[in-house]
Amino acid sequence: MVPVMKPDLSIAVIGAGMAGLTAGLELSRAGYPVTIFEARERSGGRIHSIHYGEHVLETGPEFIHGHLRETLRLLKKYNITYVPVRGKMYHAKNGKLDTQEEMIEGWDIMLKKMNSLKDDMSFRVFLDLHFPESSFTALRQSARRFAEGFDLANTEEASTRALAMEWNHGESEQYLIPVGYSSLTDAMEDEFRSLGGKVFFNCPVREINGQPDSIRIWTDTSEYTARYGIITVSLSSFHSKRREQPSLIVTPEDPEMKMAMEKIGFGTVVKVLLVCTHSFWEEKAPDALFFFSDFFFPTWWTGNHTGLSQLTGWLGGPAAEKFSLQPDSFFRDKALESLSEIFSLPTSMLQRFIKDIRVFNWSGVPWTYGGYSYARPGYREAKSFLRKPLLDKIFLAGEATYDGPHPGTVEAALISGQLVAEKLLIKLKEN
Repeated sequence: MVPVMKPDLSIAVIGAGMAGLTAGLELSRAGYPVTIFEARERSGGRIHSIHYGEHVLETGPEFIHGHLRETLRLLKKYNITYVPVRGKMYHAKNGKLDTQEEMIEGWDIMLKKMNSLKDDMSFRVFLDLHFPESSFTALRQSARRFAEGFDLANTEEASTRALAMEWNHGESEQYLIPVGYSSLTDAMEDEFRSLGGKVFFNCPVREINGQPDSIRIWTDTSEYTARYGIITVSLSSFHSKRREQPSLIVTPEDPEMKMAMEKIGFGTVVKVLLVCTHSFWEEKAPDALFFFSDFFFPTWWTGNHTGLSQLTGWLGGPAAEKFSLQPDSFFRDKALESLSEIFSLPTSMLQRFIKDIRVFNWSGVPWTYGGYSYARPGYREAKSFLRKPLLDKIFLAGEATYDGPHPGTVEAALISGQLVAEKLLIKLKEN
């Protein structure tokens, strides 16, 4: 039975990504009227699966990195199948592909020192301070590449403590959703609507203003009033790095909130998806899952586990930011050059194997302008502050507010949505 609604306690949620849908669902289940405002024409935010015939291409999040409790719980609830992804990891070096795992000298020692660090510092300073010797050159290079590529972090400013916490909880098991990650957010949206929730698409919120007894929201065409608000948009909406002004303004302005946000970085990524005529790499790399190299697109993975002859290239962090303004054709050319080096094949031959090639440069995607966040020194106090409501009316949620071992993930956004809903429910019950 659907609970009785309480129209005097309306809630506005900005953003229909994982955090917004999660918060909206929790509050709707408790019987409160919730409206979600979404700038895009769809829900999901950075989760975006597109259909390619009978198959699915993931333009955003793709893997579930380990046994992430809340994400897997939701998939089971909605009867969405997820499967383990297995295969070999190949390293391309000196014109050869090798499955031998590269053991970087000093990695365990480095992680131990990261864990015992008393005062946080940037990862670059940490490496230079504790591993300055030339014998650790390979270690420094490998550690920086991993932080930049996987975490999208600028190592000049990334928190060593935050990286340590994440890397300590790394799991080798990977999962994916054959029908696409968007099937999860679609199911959540359907349930939200069934509980009476409203979603306004193509409706970007430009300003949200907190007042003692309500909040006011301005879109491009209308003005709305609600009792409480939850902002779940990407952290880049508050940054003006790529734009003349932020895409979302929160008033009254809070200098402490701005300072707290500066303790959180936001990286970007470029994904290149290639659909091929056949899995041409199998001859040189049987049962391949990942390819790693030092070329422009250093990380690739196969789509053999999906039944589609597909290769996905990944360029993340400062390297992606450096070339973020380049056209898609630039990344297509660089992708082919990288694959040519990895597989020792001329680009002319590679082009004969490729049916389709698509570039997803997330730094230029409206309402996102990047990939996901990473922590800077001082992040714990900053995130704690951001989880406190402004004027007891406006709450923040999203992966950037999450403080735990799975940063930058769908799991992080999901948990943040749950936590903010719990806080608001306590406040609503007090009224």
